[in-house]
Amino acid sequence: MAHYRLYHLKNGSFTHADDIEAEDDVLAVRQARPMLEGRAGEIWCGTRRVTTLDALAGGKADGAAAKKVRTAG
Repeated sequence: MAHYRLYHLKNGSFTHADDIEAEDDVLAVRQARPMLEGRAGEIWCGTRRVTTLDALAGGKADGAAAKKVRTAG
């Protein structure tokens, strides 16, 4: 299991963070989506930014409205 941090963003600014334990990046993203409640956020594993998650349309965390996840590279 790896340790991840989910940083919640509002208007481009950090508001708070949550810890996530997951086997890999994909599972960390799956855990993070509902925690964001439709808002934007970033997932980090140590000093590596895993991905940036865009806010969902309408502020609802449903898969149909999800924007594409951008992975850091």
